[in-house]
Amino acid sequence: MKREWCFVLVIVLLCSCSNGKSPKVGSEQGTKVLIEQLEHTYQQGDWETTLLLIDSLRKMDAYGNIQPIEAECYIGLGDYDKAIALLTDVVEKGTAHNLYYHYNALGTAYYYKGDLDQAAEMYKKSIELRPTYARPYIHLGNLYAQQRDKEESIRYYLQAISLFAENRFYAEVIEYANIVLEMDATNIEALNLKQYALFTTGEYREALTIGGYLDELLEKQGEWNERHINWLFTGLSAYQCGKYTLARDLIGNAMRYQEVVQVYGWLGYCYLSAAYTKLGDEDLAKQAKAAAKSIDAEGVDECIKELLAGGDEE
Repeated sequence: MKREWCFVLVIVLLCSCSNGKSPKVGSEQGTKVLIEQLEHTYQQGDWETTLLLIDSLRKMDAYGNIQPIEAECYIGLGDYDKAIALLTDVVEKGTAHNLYYHYNALGTAYYYKGDLDQAAEMYKKSIELRPTYARPYIHLGNLYAQQRDKEESIRYYLQAISLFAENRFYAEVIEYANIVLEMDATNIEALNLKQYALFTTGEYREALTIGGYLDELLEKQGEWNERHINWLFTGLSAYQCGKYTLARDLIGNAMRYQEVVQVYGWLGYCYLSAAYTKLGDEDLAKQAKAAAKSIDAEGVDECIKELLAGGDEE
């Protein structure tokens, strides 16, 4: 079973140990060692040892708020009812920190038990408590995909992908955008988010390829505002791939539209200036630089200098 909690494990433990009490000075080092051991065994999927370590923390009055991890161990061991009972007790009391974690874990317990209706209810409760927490959206996407409800599955995946993008988890953006695109190869939102993540992580050639495909789709659908923004990001990718003529044309066309300039004007003009310089048109390069400085003079020279230092030759 894929670990749900490894990326928050240490934070949950350290922030919630001792149930809000100050640990005894003599027990601090012991607690720290146990937490480090627990993190290792948890990430290894050694559920039985992890449960033993959790029991040790409980005896040291450092149990805190790690019931979701304890429940996941029971899920990993196939004892779904025990996981459900543990988490139900916590959420019914309503006293634990970060209850949205507990509802998400409870949804996972029901999911593995095969009770998809209860799982969906718990995941939605987690979202209600913390709309910016991406994991239950992913779980609902998986759940509805299993039920062959493609529309709902895509809807929840896209909400998760947007949250991942906002928080700069670009590997997750690409991973789940690919899942959406397997279900709907023409999904504009998934393509946009994937292109943005690819560009941001330096995968310029793939971002350029997606940009060309997006342009065809947006033209067919008459989505002109989105098409203009796509021209910009495709042009930025083209520049980074050393295709300076294509970059100049795409970015130049995009910058004719106010909706692009209002949001991306500074970046667009910096790239446009660099593209003109690469192509030997110094007058237009100066004009584009001046346009960038009219938006915000800070950092323009440095940005253009960095752009000119990189990139392949056309």
